[in-house]
Amino acid sequence: MVALALLSRLLLFLLCALFSLTVRDYDSSALLVAVTQPDSHTSSHTLLGSLLNAACKWDALFFLQIAHSGYLYEKNHAFFPLYPLLIRAVGSTLHFLIPSEYLSKDEAFLLAGVGISWTSFALSATLLEK
Repeated sequence: MVALALLSRLLLFLLCALFSLTVRDYDSSALLVAVTQPDSHTSSHTLLGSLLNAACKWDALFFLQIAHSGYLYEKNHAFFPLYPLLIRAVGSTLHFLIPSEYLSKDEAFLLAGVGISWTSFALSATLLEK
């Protein structure tokens, strides 16, 4: 069951990456947040960063903004703090361990967010299977 759950996440991620390369994003308010911020958290310095940008949509922008800067705006208070705290901890560790020319800080935070999400999904699939 866990293998099937992770396979579904991988397939979904690959479809998102394919569509983000071929279909232009809709100009939503979440994207406007990224454009108006000096550090938009959507970097594509490497191939990994370009692939991870597919996961940086909708609420992910708010979670990454909270992980980077904390709760700066009133609209950020709609999001609970555990996920951004985990992203900050894991992303900072990845950024410390992997040189910046291979993985920027933004890419490390994105990778951490995807990894935490997939791990949580696999753990919940395991618990539901029992």
